[in-house]
Amino acid sequence: MMKAIELTNDNTFRPTELPKPSLSKDGKELLVKVKYTALDTVVDYFYPKRNMGAAYVHDVKTKPLILGYHYIGTIVDKSASVDDMNVGDVVFGHLDYKPDQKQGAFSEHIVVTADECAPAPKGVDETVVTASSTECLTALQALLFC
Repeated sequence: MMKAIELTNDNTFRPTELPKPSLSKDGKELLVKVKYTALDTVVDYFYPKRNMGAAYVHDVKTKPLILGYHYIGTIVDKSASVDDMNVGDVVFGHLDYKPDQKQGAFSEHIVVTADECAPAPKGVDETVVTASSTECLTALQALLFC
């Protein structure tokens, strides 16, 4: 089991316990123990949860609804096909903004694919890395499309 923070029907947050996620049999997945997460501006769309705009970034029918996209954490398990990352490596990233997203970083563990995260930069405070993942990728996308 693991601890997580759930967004409830009355638009409050509360601690909850969930089964720890596990890796699928195929794919290039990593089980990451989340060290830090950050509030994302998308959280505003979930107040109230009934906002249809929220359905574009998270499956609002998921119960319990665990938010959080930014994360930094340590790899605690990996698929056999992942050869460029190791258990014990510190990685960061953000979960996909997509309607079938059923997990959130407001939890102790998340499962991500190896191409959805990157090694944490050395010498940068982990809280800064966590809070800047989406913004940095947005800036990179802007540079690529200019």
